[in-house]
Amino acid sequence: NVKSLLETQEEKILKEGVTFDEEKGKYFVKNSYKSNLPLLPTYREEAKKRNESLAAKLRRCAEGSSIAEELDNTVNSNIEQGVYTWEKNWLEEDPTRKNLQESFCPNGYALKVSGSTKVRLVHDMSFSTPGNISVNETHLKGNSLNRKITHILLLHRLYENYSTVDIKRFYNSVELSPRDCSLQKFWWKEGGILSEDPWVPVVPKCLQFGGTSSQCLSQVAKLDANDRFLGDRPDLQFWIERSYSDD
Repeated sequence: NVKSLLETQEEKILKEGVTFDEEKGKYFVKNSYKSNLPLLPTYREEAKKRNESLAAKLRRCAEGSSIAEELDNTVNSNIEQGVYTWEKNWLEEDPTRKNLQESFCPNGYALKVSGSTKVRLVHDMSFSTPGNISVNETHLKGNSLNRKITHILLLHRLYENYSTVDIKRFYNSVELSPRDCSLQKFWWKEGGILSEDPWVPVVPKCLQFGGTSSQCLSQVAKLDANDRFLGDRPDLQFWIERSYSDD
């Protein structure tokens, strides 16, 4: 794909924030932001009200209880796997994190056509109120780093058979700095979204699907891993370079 000058500049800046921790075997991101970041509201109360509306909608919906159960399972599974953490535990690790700029995103859900679960939890990182900016509007975008999808499809047409595979938890495998984590918090209930428990903050610790910079950052990590670990498998490198990542 032909890159614009802005995409090239932003990609370079974003790449500089991606590092690989040899000891932990993980990629880490220290994200860069636009100069408007100080103008980002916390959206603490606005995001909570949106999640209260989501819970009310699920109570009215015929399939609401089953959708709520899947959403709760997603949150709990991600907490168990270290993708999310309750804010109270996150602050216990380092109390100085309470001084970081914060912002909250409301949640929603999308029904999936296929997969092991029928519901996907959505983080609305484009949420804003009139006259204010969203967290996504503070992100650099960079380039998708995808080859043209028409070229990928034409390449596949050269073969009678081929297999497909998805990278499990692609975005969630790239961890964020505390500053970045603090800018994508959301509200949930420890007893489940339909419980009578109070709303408490949750901190995502990894890249989130729907973040403006997430696609470029995750692609940078994928392509670096391709070069770093598969130098002896040029056949695999060829296909990974031509794999497609949606946003």
